Amino acid sequence: MNVTGSTALAMENAALRAESEKLRAALSEAYEVYAGSDGFIPETAAEGYQQQLIKQMVKIISAALEK
Repeated sequence: MNVTGSTALAMENAALRAESEKLRAALSEAYEVYAGSDGFIPETAAEGYQQQLIKQMVKIISAALEK
């Protein structure tokens, strides 16, 4: 591999790492928003269903962040 190829790979690797960190930060923030809503009590069936969906999303986020 030549120097130009190595440089291009290094730049692509750096860009992918930056994107990964940005996505991890967003997922972490979403997880923290959920964690701050622990006092919410659903009053309607729709709110209960919505809370179930949110809990499923939090499980996915937790697995991605390995929390």
